[in-house]
Amino acid sequence: MGQPEGAHQSRNRRGRALVAAALTLVLGLVITGQTAVLLRNAGHRDAAARFASSAAQTMTSVERSAQSYFDKLSDAGAFVANDPSATQAQFRGYVEGSSLFEQLPSVVGIFYVARVEDRDLASFVADAQRSNPSFAVAQIGTPVPGSPHYLLTYYVPGRVDLALPIGTDVAAIPSVTGYMNVSVQTGGGVVGSFQDDPYLQEIARKTDFPMITRLLGLDFFIGVPVYAHAVPAGTRPSEPAIGFVGATVADFRDVAASATNGLPNDLGLSMSIDLTRLGLGDRPDLSRVAPQLGNAGPRDQAAFVSEKPFTVEGVDWDLAIWSTADADALPVAVPVVLLAGVVGSFLAAGSVYLRLRARERERLFAVEIADRESFQRDILASVSNPMVVVDADGSVVHANPAWLQLRSPPSTRRREAPSPDAPDEHAPVGHPAGGIDANASYFDTIGPLMRSGSDELAAKVGAVLAGDDEVVELDVPLNDGARHRWFSVRASQLRGRNRGAVIVHTDITERKHTQDELEMKATHDALTGLLNRRAFEHEVDAALVQARITELCTAVVFVDLDGFKPINDTYGHAVGDDVLRAVAQRISSAVRTSDRAARLGGDEFVVLLSPFQDPRVAEVTADRILRALSTPVDVGGQTIPLAASVGVAVADSPLDASHASLIERADRAMYASKHHGGRRSTRAP
Repeated sequence: MGQPEGAHQSRNRRGRALVAAALTLVLGLVITGQTAVLLRNAGHRDAAARFASSAAQTMTSVERSAQSYFDKLSDAGAFVANDPSATQAQFRGYVEGSSLFEQLPSVVGIFYVARVEDRDLASFVADAQRSNPSFAVAQIGTPVPGSPHYLLTYYVPGRVDLALPIGTDVAAIPSVTGYMNVSVQTGGGVVGSFQDDPYLQEIARKTDFPMITRLLGLDFFIGVPVYAHAVPAGTRPSEPAIGFVGATVADFRDVAASATNGLPNDLGLSMSIDLTRLGLGDRPDLSRVAPQLGNAGPRDQAAFVSEKPFTVEGVDWDLAIWSTADADALPVAVPVVLLAGVVGSFLAAGSVYLRLRARERERLFAVEIADRESFQRDILASVSNPMVVVDADGSVVHANPAWLQLRSPPSTRRREAPSPDAPDEHAPVGHPAGGIDANASYFDTIGPLMRSGSDELAAKVGAVLAGDDEVVELDVPLNDGARHRWFSVRASQLRGRNRGAVIVHTDITERKHTQDELEMKATHDALTGLLNRRAFEHEVDAALVQARITELCTAVVFVDLDGFKPINDTYGHAVGDDVLRAVAQRISSAVRTSDRAARLGGDEFVVLLSPFQDPRVAEVTADRILRALSTPVDVGGQTIPLAASVGVAVADSPLDASHASLIERADRAMYASKHHGGRRSTRAP
């Protein structure tokens, strides 16, 4: 006996309602999942950008700190080279006056070791005893006949006094002479260790020599060679070093700690020295690694890691920075969106089921649908980054309020903002009331806001809409009224019957500004704003390449102030800095806008003249610079006279010229001007 027809129809209606409810649920979950993925990706990019900015600042600070160690030691070496007969007291006075220990708190002592050939030992000792009558050679171990002696000539203790006896010959200590011999061959600095020196360990076992015990208690030392004559940057020395200035450091961790002082404490850091390129790669025990600093936790659990090798004075360093494990934690909005999306999807499915089950429930179903649309609108509105959804033709079908704020001129934003008292119930999902036209073209809307790159953006987004690319990302500059801002535009392909794309705009203005500032600091002198040495050398190389192509002339003008040291001694370094800035402005005003001026350091300036046809242009420019620097400068109510010596070098054969040779020729010509009394220019032959 068959079932009543009413029961059969009821089952059919119930089945159709269940199918419709299931489809509604799946659609809601898909939309919720896509929204959560967008939020998660945006959070990841923001976290990565914050870490990249902090890591870049930390790495720059660490590299600058490592360079400062060698710079300070080079300054001490210049003192010894300029005054080889200085007394121990004079050397101590220089070290203390330069605030070396205050600026490098990890350094516990400064010493100078003279490199003396065996044949010159007697005359060296006689010269040393004239300035220090108590100077006497104290031999460690048995010297090798004919080999150089390494005599401790000056020593200034820091917070740890090693009590190093002046006159000690350390030639028999491999950890000292080995590194110094490498430095003689390479012309660069060295970083070494006492702790694993087998000779020192043998002496410590057999004797109670206090100096050896103290040396073995240190972690490592940093040294730079000292030459009788200045060695131009980028060139190998043509003569052996006359000695080495070194600094002893009790703990290698202090170097990294001082470099990261004041930087974010939620980063981890490790720093090691790579001795492979110095020919000491078979001694891994001499390498030193600074363990983790900060509160980031173990490196293998970090969310982000950045590594950077860099070279300072010929020594290779390996630096690693990492974040905390929760630096890329799931944004709070993601689980909220997922939970809300799931709840909304089930509500919508229930509404569909109830409507199909009974006509009397249609009003409730409509309310549920309206609630679901309102919920989705709230989800899009909660996304802080401007976001739009476009169809396959590029027309905007969904947008959040942040997009309306971005595309509206500042003067009309208040007028276009939706009124809370009069909501538009028919506005598309994600559009604020009174918002943009649902059929507006995305490209027509954003194009007038862009300062450049509109064609490239249209091409990339068009590739996503055409299905050629799944995801594209491009940094674009936008005009926001009187402000210029940068946005990262990321377009992701929407799959399904209705093709289109989701386009998210992330404000990266601060990151761009940070990148520009870092580039400016890397290429310009901090005091005068002119190019620094490295950037100037790149400019010279580029000019020489162009000269080879165009067969035009390139020249370098080397300017050195006459009598600048008395200005610092008389008026102070602050006035001296003001004078250097005034000199930089006068030099810049005396040359063409196409010429490039730089400060090499101290009171030395250089100018690149390129391109020009008549070689006499270089001499005319040099005379114009001399005239610009011949009149006094008013600084702080003081009238300070100026004078300069100028050297000119013209690249007669660009095929053979390099930045090093051209600058060196101009430098020699400048010294020729000084030799003849200064206040003149000389052209290099």
